[in-house]
Amino acid sequence: MNHSPDTAPPASPLPGYWELTAGEPFRLLFLIGLFLGVVGVSLWPLHVWGVLEGYPAIPHQRVMIEGFLSAFVIGFLGTAMPRLLEVPPMRLGQTFGFAGLLLLASGLHLAGRTMAGDGVFLLMMLCLLAWLIGRFRLRRDLPPPQFAMVGMGMASSLIGAGVFLAGAWMPLPVWLYGLGPAFLYQSYLLLPILGIGVVLLPRFMGWSTEGETPDSPSPNPQWTRRAWTAVFWGGLILASFVLEAIGIGGPLGAAAAILRAVVIGLYILRELHGRSIPPGTLPRSFRFAFWTIWLGYLLIACWPQWRTAWLHVVFITGFNILTFVVATRVIFGHGGRSDRFRARLWPVILMSVCLWIAAISRIGGEWLPPAGRMLHFAYAALFWIIGTAIWAVAVLPTIRRADPDP
Repeated sequence: MNHSPDTAPPASPLPGYWELTAGEPFRLLFLIGLFLGVVGVSLWPLHVWGVLEGYPAIPHQRVMIEGFLSAFVIGFLGTAMPRLLEVPPMRLGQTFGFAGLLLLASGLHLAGRTMAGDGVFLLMMLCLLAWLIGRFRLRRDLPPPQFAMVGMGMASSLIGAGVFLAGAWMPLPVWLYGLGPAFLYQSYLLLPILGIGVVLLPRFMGWSTEGETPDSPSPNPQWTRRAWTAVFWGGLILASFVLEAIGIGGPLGAAAAILRAVVIGLYILRELHGRSIPPGTLPRSFRFAFWTIWLGYLLIACWPQWRTAWLHVVFITGFNILTFVVATRVIFGHGGRSDRFRARLWPVILMSVCLWIAAISRIGGEWLPPAGRMLHFAYAALFWIIGTAIWAVAVLPTIRRADPDP
């Protein structure tokens, strides 16, 4: 039946926040992740000001990895994978389940129940793995072959948390006590970032992605070859962590750190060499943070005695900035703000500057006596919070918006 302009039915209203969240879990999980990140870094100034008596290193580490960054990982994968595989999205009840596990694990760590928190985190990652496997079996398309690194990162998280839990109940070989933190704190995030990053980069940069995956649920020779290539690079990185744990403090450990820095550098160079960078804050920040991760591992290889300091180059100016840049892209893309993809985004620039100041303060504290060190840790936390607050005020309002032309 035809309608004249005067009698045409009104346009359907855009879906509400919870309707959107039912198919796009990032809308809830990114908010929870940001909250947990602020809580995790706040432990340092609260300790310096005398509000918290216990030394907050372990709760800080666990909340930032198992809470803050994991919320963004699950929010991203829970939104992206169903689209890549052309399968039903994550249900709202499942999103609430992951949100509850993230909050429970972090709450247990804050309460000093570290092993219980690790157990909840392990359960959460097993649930995520089961969900991904279930969706993969229903696939009508394949994910990009580089996503093999995502699976390797998830395996790292399970091994890392498993080592921590096992070590609380039984004696383990000494090298495993070094491997657990390396897998949970580093390779769990490093490998997915490298794998997902080389898939996102072409989309961020406007490069051609033709022939990236077959239009079929079955792999073709090209897809299989590229998947095994990703496994090869990821395997070298995992081997470097194992060798470093076995030979920590000796020549083998030093060689493993050099191997890791070389592999990461070659991998990034292989993906970025000869590519032009379009204008805009997001693509440039993405590439810069990618290289900053490599810089952190290069510094570890050159001066391993300051390994803890250089890891904060990887964490703060690499993992953290990259997380917020990708989150900005996801939020704007799903909120009808694709016009901002190549714009100059001052909130993202200011956020990055604040996180760099935070990193410099945190790293500089390693060279100071205890009292000054704690103050620098607190200053670093405050700049981290200021930077993320600037980002949140500018970007998060879009998280409630639907894309009018999805």
